[in-house]
Amino acid sequence: MKETELLYFDNAPKLSCLATVLSVEGEGVVVLDKTVCHPQGGGQPYDTGYMLKNGTGAPSAGGRCDERFADDRSTDEGGSPFAGGSPPAGASVGGGSVSGSVRFNIREVRMDRDKGLVLHIGDFEGRGGAFRPGDSVEVVVDEDKRRLYSRLHSAGHLIDACVRSLGYDWVPSRGHHFPEGPFVEYTGETTGLDTVAIKNNLDLKAGELIAQDLPVTIKLNVSQEDAATLCGELDPMYRTAETLRLVDVGGFIGPCGGTHVHSLGEIKQMHVTKIKLNKSKGVIHVKYSVE
Repeated sequence: MKETELLYFDNAPKLSCLATVLSVEGEGVVVLDKTVCHPQGGGQPYDTGYMLKNGTGAPSAGGRCDERFADDRSTDEGGSPFAGGSPPAGASVGGGSVSGSVRFNIREVRMDRDKGLVLHIGDFEGRGGAFRPGDSVEVVVDEDKRRLYSRLHSAGHLIDACVRSLGYDWVPSRGHHFPEGPFVEYTGETTGLDTVAIKNNLDLKAGELIAQDLPVTIKLNVSQEDAATLCGELDPMYRTAETLRLVDVGGFIGPCGGTHVHSLGEIKQMHVTKIKLNKSKGVIHVKYSVE
């Protein structure tokens, strides 16, 4: 089975697309040849939304890529663009006949890293039937959630840019860009740090960069050698991939697989809410929020 093409990967303004069903596993997992849905990983939550096949076997006109929206580290261990999950236990490949319109509500999206397949997990609505391999469907992402997740993710990277710009010798180590308690973490020397002053400095610098509305840029298929030149020493978790996707937010370039705003002005307002130090482990924990 071919890998799922990730249509959000170039950060294009797509909230919907047409896709072909590759498989339906049990009654709750749909695999497509392509998707606009972001699976949970790299510190970003999964998208939700729906799929639709209308009664003629062809999606509605609204399924063509939606250009209205200008758009990506968690506790998903590894904080990698390739983090993901697995299908529910006991799921088996199957298919049902389709008659009339069929809607599948996407409750969760995970990545099968071994196979390169995106798993859309949810349920079919009512008694309209199910999809079958080969069906053409419309895939639509929840716009409000995607917009928020992209702002949160870019805001986390923006703090990285501010840390670098202000000369703090910290190494990014972890991030959680979820609506509930977003944060980024760094390793570095904690002795003598004035967390109140640092919090204010980060806030001011972030505000300056957001006001400049700098573009967020994406580089695809970057070799390991070129990535090391652009980013400096890479985290070991990124060294196994032949090529990487790099994201430039506020002048800070790093590997990332998530969705982002197209320019920093879309973040609107971001505030560092608290800085905590774990002096025994040399960890700087930076909490933030977006408004």
